[in-house]
Amino acid sequence: GTNDKDWDGDIVDPMGYDFDMKSPVLWMHAHGMPLGSIKSIVERDEKKARCRFKVADTPLGRDAVKLMQVGALRKSIGFKPKANMFKPLGFKKDKDGKEVPSGWHVKGCHILENSLVSVPANMNTEVLSVDVRKS
Repeated sequence: GTNDKDWDGDIVDPMGYDFDMKSPVLWMHAHGMPLGSIKSIVERDEKKARCRFKVADTPLGRDAVKLMQVGALRKSIGFKPKANMFKPLGFKKDKDGKEVPSGWHVKGCHILENSLVSVPANMNTEVLSVDVRKS
């Protein structure tokens, strides 16, 4: 993930990611469609986090690998902000004229799942490489 503002108007700081190393890698955030697991955190700084994943050798996993190889999938996260670790980035008026947050700055969050998706909220995420190995 990156610290760029996403399509929802949110910024999620990578240094505040609380990774659960047992969290799944999912197909398009679908909880019933696991692809694999997180293996390691490769790099993390204030701008980005890079992780290594293992994708299972299943029909869906093989399709996901092929789609990653041609650049059709990106990485996304499912997260829950930590208490007192987020604040509004600004405000806008909703359809009823009420002021509502225009987005959130999330400084700390629990990563619940990682997903391979075709259209992530943060368009600056990417799959950097695909290494195909039989295990």
